Amino acid sequence: MKIAIVCIGFIGDGILAGSFCENLKLNGCEQVDLFVRIPQTYELLKNNPYIDNLYLSSFNSTHESNYDKFYVWDKAEFNVRPIDTINKYFNLPELKYDYNLYVPDVELGPVNGKLNLAFHEHWHERSSSYGKNRNVANIISNIKDKYNIYFVGGERHHNFIPGDFLENHCSVIKKCDLFFGYPGGMHWVAAGCQTPSITTSEYVMGHYKNSTREFTSDDFDLFNENWMWHANKHFQEDHILLPPNISDEDIIYILNNLKFQNHEDKSISTSL
Repeated sequence: MKIAIVCIGFIGDGILAGSFCENLKLNGCEQVDLFVRIPQTYELLKNNPYIDNLYLSSFNSTHESNYDKFYVWDKAEFNVRPIDTINKYFNLPELKYDYNLYVPDVELGPVNGKLNLAFHEHWHERSSSYGKNRNVANIISNIKDKYNIYFVGGERHHNFIPGDFLENHCSVIKKCDLFFGYPGGMHWVAAGCQTPSITTSEYVMGHYKNSTREFTSDDFDLFNENWMWHANKHFQEDHILLPPNISDEDIIYILNNLKFQNHEDKSISTSL
């Protein structure tokens, strides 16, 4: 059977569509092709062995005759894990929720005894769009004794330069001990690189409350339990979602007191 998955979303959507391609192959599908529209997604997934043909192209009716089945993924569902959404069409009997991203290794510089932290450069902008004015300079100043800070997902990431996204963002995240930011494409990159992540929830809770109206409560625990678009619903590794009202001071405290149980495996203690 020949199958095409068409992802019209952004980087995180493309990563999860690639994860479903792996599930299709593991369930015996002969050929699985993926169409993506974001060049960064294409660059990130081009070495995925479970995707037979990866296209940076829009899917149109002329392609349909080449496949037994095709699926266009264009809408997330609040309380459904992403690949479960796609699987409503395919009905695969078993699903594998974690995945690996195939990105090159890089060297981050001389060893100085500190941990390496990938800091999402646009985090404060997403926070401020839903009412939290973050002081990034103050946070960095107060955690720099414990971490080497590497900013990822900034302006260069949005202006595509061949090789830049993969080597200067994804590969850096892969080599870091921790990713900090907001839930989105870069946090899915961290998950696929087996890098633990800590993300804040003000942006996503605000989006679902004010933009889509799919979640109207202020109860963070209820949100965290039912919102399926976070790596803590897909992976055994540690991926922590923090409440939206958390202060910068508490974020500093958490980052400075986080316990790394096994440095080689990049596992962290969730008892903060």
